[in-house]
Amino acid sequence: MLALLAAALSPGPVRTFDGAAEWWTDHVARTRDLERPIDRAILGATVVDRLGFAFAGAYAAALSALVPSLPAGTLASLAATEDGGAHPRAIETQLGTDGDGLVLSGKKRWVTLGPEGGVCFVVARRAESAGLERPVLALVRVPVGAPGVTVTPLAHMPFVPEIPHAELSLERVRVAPEDVLPGDGYERYLKPFRTIEDVHVNAALLAWLSSIGARAGWPRPVRERLATLLVAARTIAGEDPSSAVTHIALGGLLSAVHALVGEIDPLWASTQGETRALFARDRALLSVASKARAARLDKAWSRLGT
Repeated sequence: MLALLAAALSPGPVRTFDGAAEWWTDHVARTRDLERPIDRAILGATVVDRLGFAFAGAYAAALSALVPSLPAGTLASLAATEDGGAHPRAIETQLGTDGDGLVLSGKKRWVTLGPEGGVCFVVARRAESAGLERPVLALVRVPVGAPGVTVTPLAHMPFVPEIPHAELSLERVRVAPEDVLPGDGYERYLKPFRTIEDVHVNAALLAWLSSIGARAGWPRPVRERLATLLVAARTIAGEDPSSAVTHIALGGLLSAVHALVGEIDPLWASTQGETRALFARDRALLSVASKARAARLDKAWSRLGT
């Protein structure tokens, strides 16, 4: 942890990249020796010039934490959202069988890093759960270049446009049994990923802000608070993402991060102009899914009976 804090408090030169592919090559080379995904998210964020690449590194790290068998250096995506959302009842993509084995069919509408990744982890309902009130889900590993897979890039968002998204079409894609990950697709993968992603993204955000503060000469008390919250985020990353206590600790972290981001608004005047403009453009990312996070925190407190 001390080496990571040092990198955040005294970062190297900032890096710029011509798109996600160039960024990913640099990110893998820079972080390949780090075992924990959270550490890769933190270190990668200290050298990038914009929030989008810090987020992308955190997203990739979160997927590695969710699926430890993912080979190092593989850029992957989680394909869950469909027209009705990502709730289990909204999942229509189906994993079934024919005379030759398993087949996967369906469509996903918002796949982060989909145009750049080599692998998608697709959330699908098992055919045998047809008619059940709540479908049984599976997580299926699918190479992006497999026959029957079509990736259609989507238009860039108005913020963090460096992060590409895509629609994913699956037409009777052949699936090997070993590519169906063990365990329930919702309880073991989709549900905890929301927590894992939040931890990794906020760790990356804190590391990125720390590096900016170091280069811009922000006041030491602010940089100390950033360092303290970064240590907290890394600690939470090692806890059970399904635990109510973890969600409460994460809720406290998110509240502290939100407050600090608001307090440092005046300090952006001392930063380099392009960096300041990029953050003004991209900060809307920090509010995405805020209602879902609040609901998760309320549920956590209820689970504790308080």
